[in-house]
Amino acid sequence: MFATRSNTGLINASSAEFAVQVAGAWQGKGLGARLMAKLIAYLRSRGTGALIGYCLRENTYMVALAKAEGFEVLPGPSEDTYTLKLPLR
Repeated sequence: MFATRSNTGLINASSAEFAVQVAGAWQGKGLGARLMAKLIAYLRSRGTGALIGYCLRENTYMVALAKAEGFEVLPGPSEDTYTLKLPLR
């Protein structure tokens, strides 16, 4: 497997948490963006209010992808992480 996405379920009645992983050899080829776009479309169609994820501050590719998709990049639960939040409604 070269890429995966996970909708780990609802955090509460209006939010879902996500994770996206792309194998090193496949990074930079647009797979993460495609997976993210499909996940966002799916969750919007289900009426989910927000999508939330976490990444390490050093993961500049994920931060760039999140910003390109319209996510807010906020301080994370620890000093070396960001919280990524996208309102879906």
